[in-house]
Amino acid sequence: PDTPFLSGVTFKPGDEAFFNVTATSGSSALFEIENISTGQAFRLHATAFPLCQGDAAWIVQTPIDATGNPVALPNFGDVIFTLAEATLTDGTVVGPTSDGAVIFNIERDGQLLTETSAGDTSVTVRYTGAE
Repeated sequence: PDTPFLSGVTFKPGDEAFFNVTATSGSSALFEIENISTGQAFRLHATAFPLCQGDAAWIVQTPIDATGNPVALPNFGDVIFTLAEATLTDGTVVGPTSDGAVIFNIERDGQLLTETSAGDTSVTVRYTGAE
């Protein structure tokens, strides 16, 4: 969605999580977030935004404050995405190393803050620097 939503599901280091987005039409999707370690879960069916349905992303993102400005990136250690794959509308299954895949890292003021590696169905994002 264009605006962030709060799920109420909280995470702490070491928790195992499940995230899923399922396109239910060209303009709606089901978002699922679950903290497997605690049993907390959230589901949201959102509509009224166009979906490209042509790519997938596994993201660790710089937090932002209430005014939209980035805040210090916390030392999150490693974030590991497993079973990282998506099925496109034509039935093609893509993953982190599929043709056209691009890896981005978080950099601020010329300092690299993350190091990302990918396997066929996994992505690891490692925190590498202090702000």
